[in-house]
Amino acid sequence: MGKVLIFIIHILCGFFLLFSNVSADSINTEDPLIYDHLGDVFLTKAWVEYSSSYDIKPSKTVREKLNAIEKKISQKELHKQMILRSANNYAKALSFKTGFILNLSSKKIYIKFSYVKNDNIKIDLLSSFLAGGISVFIKNGKIEFLPQGVEGEIQQIFSDIILQICDIFSGNFYEQFMDAKITKRGKHLIYSKNDVKLTLNTDTALVESFSKNKLTVHVLKYRNFCVSKIPSKIKFKFSDLKINGKLEAVKILPI
Repeated sequence: MGKVLIFIIHILCGFFLLFSNVSADSINTEDPLIYDHLGDVFLTKAWVEYSSSYDIKPSKTVREKLNAIEKKISQKELHKQMILRSANNYAKALSFKTGFILNLSSKKIYIKFSYVKNDNIKIDLLSSFLAGGISVFIKNGKIEFLPQGVEGEIQQIFSDIILQICDIFSGNFYEQFMDAKITKRGKHLIYSKNDVKLTLNTDTALVESFSKNKLTVHVLKYRNFCVSKIPSKIKFKFSDLKINGKLEAVKILPI
């Protein structure tokens, strides 16, 4: 049971490592075509910024600006910008703490969770479920288990899974979908690349689901927290291990 819990917390922590930074280089040229393309770039960047404003506080004025830009850029480019809009939701997230109730095979387990912006994620499993208790720290994409004896045992059994989860939730998670195949189905945008698939909601750009190999995760509900929306109810399935379950957050509090 303890080994399964460790796998689950890798899924849980991943949602709060979805950060993506976009930068632009200075260009000095006399070619008007270059500036024409730059105008297109800044137009799409403006769409992302207006979207971020709209996501925090919906406004008719901002919506009109978004509509105007959407008439000037291609659907393909708009779908790419959805990726950046989605990433912005997590980039805006402030430090918080909560508890997640894990429903797994008719059992309910409480997991303490804390996220410190630009620092680390900490997850505590109480000793009533694991002898002596266990803590997991995730910082800069690296995972540390305490006590260390547990780390060795877990990583030996779940090494492939841990590497897979770390890859999914690395700092460049969103970037891999910038050149992905994009399919629109109703209000769902599906980004597919190799064995990874990401689904965003076209209205909010929030993550609805993602899958890789035998792992599938669905976000069933979000909660507003300051200027971000935090996944508060998650359903997951890992077919190889025959693991199915749900995670649901209790009250989310600032740190």
